[in-house]
Amino acid sequence: ALAEGRIDILSLQTHPLAEGTVDEFLLRAPGELSGTELVDVVTAAGGARTWTERADAHDLVDAPTRVLGLATRTALDAAEL
Repeated sequence: ALAEGRIDILSLQTHPLAEGTVDEFLLRAPGELSGTELVDVVTAAGGARTWTERADAHDLVDAPTRVLGLATRTALDAAEL
């Protein structure tokens, strides 16, 4: 159902709870797809109690981790500069 809407699953985390499991998806969807339309697609595929939040890719980057990764690459290979 997601592929038909050109929606890509970037990551999936499951959170087991006493009353069931919560699945957390990070999706990439076309910009023209509204949150309501996305919920409709997920509901049609069997999802329930769906919540969405639109984010820019930059909102999802952990800056300290990114800086440490760049520092490590530079330390291992000075040509990275």
